[in-house]
Amino acid sequence: MKLSKWAKKQGVSYKAAWRWVRQGKMPVPFEHTPTGTILVKEPQGSNDAVALYARVSSVEQKADLD
Repeated sequence: MKLSKWAKKQGVSYKAAWRWVRQGKMPVPFEHTPTGTILVKEPQGSNDAVALYARVSSVEQKADLD
């Protein structure tokens, strides 16, 4: 994906992303094309993350968690 699209997706400005490229501080791999475009190669991870939060308001309800 183009650097501008990647920066927008990450919530950073294009200028900041371009600075990271110049300084070699990009957190993901990228490549320069012969036309000068910077293509960011995002890792292809799964988005199967799950979060669980459970609580009880008294000791008597602790068995309800099971």
